[in-house]
Amino acid sequence: MAAPQPAEVVQSVYAAFGSGDVDRILEACAEPCDWRFVTAAAIPYGGARRSRRDIGEFFAQVAAAEDIAAFEPREVIASGAHVTVLGWERCTPKQGTALRDRVGPRLDGARRQGGALPRLLRFGGRARSAALSADRE
Repeated sequence: MAAPQPAEVVQSVYAAFGSGDVDRILEACAEPCDWRFVTAAAIPYGGARRSRRDIGEFFAQVAAAEDIAAFEPREVIASGAHVTVLGWERCTPKQGTALRDRVGPRLDGARRQGGALPRLLRFGGRARSAALSADRE
């Protein structure tokens, strides 16, 4: 059986997130993994993670901070081992957090190596806008 293509691996990770299967996401990540969410400092789960355990804690922090009403990968663009996902999300902060409602586009990038994801980058808020506008310069 042939190894899954990079886009298939990334799509399976998004499907796992949609069904709440964090264990399946962690299985798709290499150890170590460069998992980064580049966003405003006020977002409590922003920053870099290096291990599956750290990535699992990331998902626990997200679940504690926000209710995710929509998380839609809308376009998956693959080029060799690199995959970019353009999507849409709608998140509402849970009571007691200082976060604001977030509605808008998402930009994620991933790289696959040997059947696992050694890197996943996510850009949120102003960081996402800067990443998108840098491509135009």
